[in-house]
Amino acid sequence: MYGSKGGPLGVIAATLGRTIDLVQALPVMIGGLVIVSFFGRNSVVIALALALVLMPFQGRLLRTEVLRTRNDGFVTAARMSGESEFRILTRHVIPNSCAPVLENASAIFGMGIIFCAGLGFLGVGIPLPTAEWGNMLADGAADAAVGRWWPALFPVLALAYSVWAASRVTTFISRRRRF
Repeated sequence: MYGSKGGPLGVIAATLGRTIDLVQALPVMIGGLVIVSFFGRNSVVIALALALVLMPFQGRLLRTEVLRTRNDGFVTAARMSGESEFRILTRHVIPNSCAPVLENASAIFGMGIIFCAGLGFLGVGIPLPTAEWGNMLADGAADAAVGRWWPALFPVLALAYSVWAASRVTTFISRRRRF
């Protein structure tokens, strides 16, 4: 069950899997640059581009966890006790598959922070009246090249601290998890 077997659901699952493979094969920054160049530079477009290029990482992990969990003993026991497939899916498979996805979300969040800063550094991020780390780094890069490193240091430290703090959430979640 829950696999990509024959029939219309199997075709949809296989097509979705190959689409995720295609999106994941593209580098994140290039995909973001293409989306922003087509639809413009504003925070909504950047957020949607971020979601579009980073969602395959979560989708693939969720699919892997569902495929792994569906063969566990408690799912087989629930199936043998006569529970419907929908109840097994919603009560046993999805709750046990979502924990690794939630843990991975903090790593994806850190990747998103770096992605947004990278777009801002390249000049296609959020427009200038809004403070953004990538724009600050781009402004400080010219100064750092001539020896004035302090305008670039503080945005780099803030960016590094934010990504580190997001990764610490994963550690906190994994220690609190008790099944």
